[in-house]
Amino acid sequence: MPLHLVKLCVGVSEVAELRQWIRNVRKGLDTLDHTTRMFPKRGDELLAGGSLYWVIRGMILCRQPIADLVAVTGDDGIRRCRIDFKPKII
Repeated sequence: MPLHLVKLCVGVSEVAELRQWIRNVRKGLDTLDHTTRMFPKRGDELLAGGSLYWVIRGMILCRQPIADLVAVTGDDGIRRCRIDFKPKII
């Protein structure tokens, strides 16, 4: 059974704005990403069909399927998690 994440979509006030941002950023990419400080402990369950649910203006309004979880280290030396997700908004 897949597990899902819920994240705040900071700076976006409606789903149409998120769609426009994705169109502007995507430019031929198959996936998009969001980097977060914490690496999910149940990553295998997220990758088994899980989605990232976006909270916009205090409500969960849409989701994007998670494609991969990648450990990355920032310029500051802190380890983070890059969540790759498909650009399709559901």
